[in-house]
Amino acid sequence: MKKVLIIIYLIQLPLLLLAQDKNDRESEIYNLNKTAKIEDRAGGTHNASNIGLFFENRGKLYPRRVTQGPSGEFPINSGKHYIYRVNQWVGVPGNVVQARFTEDEEWEAAAGYHNRDTARIAFSDDPNSWNPNLGWPVKTSEGENIFLSDQDSYCVFNDSNNTVSILGVQLAQTGYAFGTKFAKNILFFKYELTNISSKVLNDVYFGLYNDIDVGNVSGGDPEYLDDKIDFIKERNLLYFFDDGISNEWIDGKTGFFGVMMLKTPEINGVELGITDMHYNLYDDEVDIDTVQYGILSSSESLYNSPIGHRFFHPGNNGDIHFDDPSTIPASGLDLAAVMSSGPYTISPGDTLVFYTAFVAGENFDEMLSYSEIAQNAVAANFNLPKAPSRPKLSAFEGDFRATLFWNDESEKSFDDFSGYDFEGYRLYRSNDKGISWEQIADFDQVNSIGKNTGLQYSFVDSNVVNGFEYWYSITAYDKGTEAIESMESPIGNNLDAVNTVSVIPRSDALGRVNVLAEDIKI
Repeated sequence: MKKVLIIIYLIQLPLLLLAQDKNDRESEIYNLNKTAKIEDRAGGTHNASNIGLFFENRGKLYPRRVTQGPSGEFPINSGKHYIYRVNQWVGVPGNVVQARFTEDEEWEAAAGYHNRDTARIAFSDDPNSWNPNLGWPVKTSEGENIFLSDQDSYCVFNDSNNTVSILGVQLAQTGYAFGTKFAKNILFFKYELTNISSKVLNDVYFGLYNDIDVGNVSGGDPEYLDDKIDFIKERNLLYFFDDGISNEWIDGKTGFFGVMMLKTPEINGVELGITDMHYNLYDDEVDIDTVQYGILSSSESLYNSPIGHRFFHPGNNGDIHFDDPSTIPASGLDLAAVMSSGPYTISPGDTLVFYTAFVAGENFDEMLSYSEIAQNAVAANFNLPKAPSRPKLSAFEGDFRATLFWNDESEKSFDDFSGYDFEGYRLYRSNDKGISWEQIADFDQVNSIGKNTGLQYSFVDSNVVNGFEYWYSITAYDKGTEAIESMESPIGNNLDAVNTVSVIPRSDALGRVNVLAEDIKI
């Protein structure tokens, strides 16, 4: 047991109290009476890419409790959660709608976009989460479902339940997660901001509040005190990092986590992009609309006020719209940052569209490369080469064996770039519940490509131990072309994935008759 001098403890006590205050999400206070009346609140987890994120349909891109799900976990299943809070802000002078402060919830879930009985946000890979009467909420004009990624999500929230001052705005949020390697370190969110009031809204700003805690674990030592940010204007990229070391994360290493505004509305034919970016200390934040709008809009009145120094750090740049990250001490701080775009005018019924993304990397170069891919994906309207769809995998256990079998739906996949180009299946096994994977089989068509092992739809793994849990995931890959390399559908990151199962081999019970793979129909 460590012995700590009382004097050291007294010196560190304020710091410890701060750490407990920020690290203990379980202690957050919510208006329970108001919550009890809300029937359309829902949550869900994006877990198809390499960034895992639980979020709610009321302006919260994070779990309120760590038991709810991942919070910007990168790599997924690593236990490294980067996001403390990320919230969408929409403001006009004197009124900002946000969910950063929870004493009075301003964003609230809109009804009709998911299956209320499941309390789960609508996800493309979970039809049970869709509204049972209306189905998937994103459709073509002919009523066909639109899916753009390996895992789309959709929810809507507005401020019509605000008890203080209703602005009359609504956000439709669509998420896109890709499991393919070229886009795996990106999580996209599209926002459609609609004026649902009866009046014209002038000087509107859309922004994202970002509190990224690099290297931190909720309830642990305060690893967020050494965070730093940087900003690349030409990429509309704000990113967080620290000294690269964390005593709280299992391997002791931290990476880079960025937030992008990839596409914004045009004014006179030119996209505004990020027009303002400011950082502040976590403890300096206040729940005052005029201050929040002053941050969004970089107002001179806030800049010249007695508290302006908390939110404006122009350094030697002289431009009060963008803080200079070099004003942050080399040792780092407990930081949050707001990036925004505006001003805009929205007439009643009109909609503005914004595309944003989280991007991550084990190092700066990796994060930067994915930020470029994110820009290209949005520029192409997500019309990207696609791997075949994931096969449905099933399994049953046996004595020192696991029997796997899958369907042939992947072979019917069509790619706009290369047509029907299915080539084969790859089977993977994990001994650590999806943290790492080993390929154990490859079945491809007999042609001029690959190993020509021939297609199979079942496999018996006898290299297993009874009583030990194994995860299996089956993927499908295509032929590729001279211009586009062969693409493979993603390995499942969790047991909700259609192509991933768990098997615990065990000895046969007395009188039990083994089932053969060829007897299974799927």
